[in-house]
Formats: sequence, C-alpha cells, structure tokens
Amino acid sequence: VVSHLVFRRRLLRSARQPQQRALDLLREEEAAAGVKKPRWKLLVSENTGTPISVGLFARSIRIILPSKDYSPEELRLILRHELVHICREDAKAKFSLLFCTAMLWFNPLMWLARRRSSDDLELSCDETVLAGASPEDRQRYARLILGSAGDSRGFTTCLSAGASALRYRLKKILKPSKKHSGALLVGCAFLLICLSSGMVALAFGGGTGAQLLEQYGGGSWTLRQADDPNYPYSTTFRCQDQQALFGYISSLTYSSISGNYNFSESENELVLVCDTELGTVGVVFLDHAIKFVPLYDSGNVNFYYLPDGCDWQRLRQLLVPDPALQLTLTSPGDRYSTHRITATLIRLESQEGVDFVTEYEAGSLTEGEINGIYGADAEVAELSFSMELISRLNVSVKPVAGGEETSYSLAGGDTLELSSQHALYTFEAVFRREDGQVLRAAFAAYIQPDL
Repeated sequence: VVSHLVFRRRLLRSARQPQQRALDLLREEEAAAGVKKPRWKLLVSENTGTPISVGLFARSIRIILPSKDYSPEELRLILRHELVHICREDAKAKFSLLFCTAMLWFNPLMWLARRRSSDDLELSCDETVLAGASPEDRQRYARLILGSAGDSRGFTTCLSAGASALRYRLKKILKPSKKHSGALLVGCAFLLICLSSGMVALAFGGGTGAQLLEQYGGGSWTLRQADDPNYPYSTTFRCQDQQALFGYISSLTYSSISGNYNFSESENELVLVCDTELGTVGVVFLDHAIKFVPLYDSGNVNFYYLPDGCDWQRLRQLLVPDPALQLTLTSPGDRYSTHRITATLIRLESQEGVDFVTEYEAGSLTEGEINGIYGADAEVAELSFSMELISRLNVSVKPVAGGEETSYSLAGGDTLELSSQHALYTFEAVFRREDGQVLRAAFAAYIQPDL
C-alpha cells in the first residue's frame, strides 16, 4: 500500500492537463461505453512511460498518459483500454489480490496466482478492446503495447506491464483463438451433475432379524395392526400366522447403514404396529430395507439394508387384507360435487364348512368411532368393494334423530339412494378373497346430507 501511494504521488507531482484533442476522444469513448457522469480525470505525466490508471474510487481515479505524441487511432485504443479497466473496477480486484497475498505470504502459490490473475485482467481487457477489430487495428494495438515501457505498481492498471506477460498477450492479440459455444459442454456437465446427485450410504457389518427383535422389543412380540399404504382401499391386514411372521423377520439378514439414505425409491411398503415387552414398535418393510420405529424412544429410529431384499410373496401370504367398502357420494347432474368415504368394518366372519366363525367384532361403537361424512351435497352413492361380492348387499338405514329403521337389499352394481336425514348406514354381504376364502363382513358409516 505504501509503495502504491508513493508511486501515485510521484505520477501526479508533475501531472498536467492534456490537449483538448485527448479530452474530446475521452468523452467520445465514455459515451460509447455508456458512462453518464464520469468523475475521473485525464492527465499527462513525465514520470510514466506507459498509459496507466490509478485510484480505487471514482473521485480519486486518474487516467495518466505519458508525454508522447499518439495518433488519434492509438489514443482512442489507449483510452478504451483504460476505461474498460475502470468500468470493471480492476483496481479493486488487484487490491483484493494484494490483500490475499499479504494474508498468505508464506504460500508461493498465492504469489503465482496474484501474478497470473493480474496478467489475465490485462488479457481480458485486450479482448474487450479488440472485439470485432480488423487485423490492421490488432497490429496497431500490438505495436502500441510493444512501444510502451512497463511500470505498474501496487494496484494500478496500465496498458503495458512487464515483459514476462507481453509474449502471451501479443500472441492472443495477433492470432486470437476461435471461440466455441460452451452450451453443449454446460448442458453435458449439468446432466452429469443431475445424474450423480443424491445421497450416499455405506452398508457394513450387520446381523440377523432375531437380533433386531431382541434389541427393539425384547423377547415377546404381538402384531396389533398391519397396513399397506399402496393398497387401493383403506383397510387393515390380518395376520394368518403371527409365529410365522415373526419367524420370517428373525430369519432376515441385514447390514447396518451409515449415511442419510431413506430408500424413497421403494415401490412396495408394509407397516406393522407391534406390542412388545419394551413398548409399541413400528416395523416398516421396503424393497431392500427394514425400518424399526420404537414409539417409546423416538431417537432410536434406524434403517437396515436387506441384501436379499424383502420376500413380498411370503408376506402377502401371511398378511391378507380385510374386506373394504368405499362409497362415492354424488348428485346427478353435478359431476363436480363428489365425496368419498370408506365405511368402517364392524364385523368379520370366515366360512368354515357351512358355518361362519367370527374373526373380528367391533362391539358397541360411538358415532365418533365410525367413519362419517357431514354436510355432503349428494343424493346417491356408488359402492365399490375390495373383494368379489358373491351375495346381495343388505342395507339398513337408521335415522340418528329417531324414526323408523328401513332395510333393503342391493345387487353389486346398484346405486344407493341416500336418505334426506342424518342416518347410520349398515351394510352386510358375503365376499370371496383372492385365495378362495369366503368371508361375511358388516360395515357402518354415518352420512348427513347438506340440509
């Protein structure tokens, strides 16, 4: 900084006003560059051999010409060169490089980077000045640089610096390399970045599912509920053999995972809610992972990688869905007024021989425990079932406010006409599951029309 200030003082000590011709050319170049209110000054000094601009701020910037006779074409190129430096604030860039070198004075690469960056600032300025220039103008500019003695100190910018940078600059000035569009290169780089982006996980070590069952729940596990988020109907799944289910989990081989990977690309998913000796635990099956969610300890949630994947065929043999009934409420002539509700399963029986054996009985449920829809602008309901319907559907409608209960039966494709009152609807029918098992199920739902 001291060197810069001393150099600036020496330059300005003998500085004087230039000829009017130089001032007129400067105003023309400022107008061409779009400068509206220039604050810098143009001077001539005996103490410099090359055109130079000095100063960090607009009011303190001085463009200093050597005491030489330049032709109008040469003077125009000189002024254009210095204006490019000033408009791009290259002096501040040099000051930043000087500061970084002071901080990293012990690193020789920083000194090299400072020198090369300064050279690149000049080369970039040359390219801007000569954009679209003829070969004659390029030769004139090259002779102008060769005829200027280099003298640049501190954070100043000059037309011609030391000899070490001249060879490279002159080569680029006289034989500019052809420019190629980088659009293809940028596009390929962007594609590669997108393809390689994501999360990285490391699978290591591991053990068996039996160890995980012991770790998260102790020795006793009981299935409370099973759900498949990808199943088209909202229903629960019933386990055919809990001992076989937990035996399958015990037989799994897993690897521990290090990293922030969540297996979100998994196409299949199955969620088990289990009661254990330690508390309630959620177990999530994915295509190549299993996740344990101990509800008694939220900080102990972990994914485990399954190298052999999940055996979905075996799980779907053990966990079969309950029947489901979905009602789509509409008003004839108004296709935009549509409401959907899944009726609550209140009883399930399976056929054994000629008799039906109860598998599930909801008992006495309050209105809040049964699915309902209130204020529905609808007159009819279309019924859809998750299993094959093999009997007529018995329907019972009981008004909530009291009144006579009505009962009737519908075929599978019939439409249910809704009561004008708030009522409890009960449905009962016989179904056949995909494995051939015959089931009898009863459903309930509250529906209140838009009165």
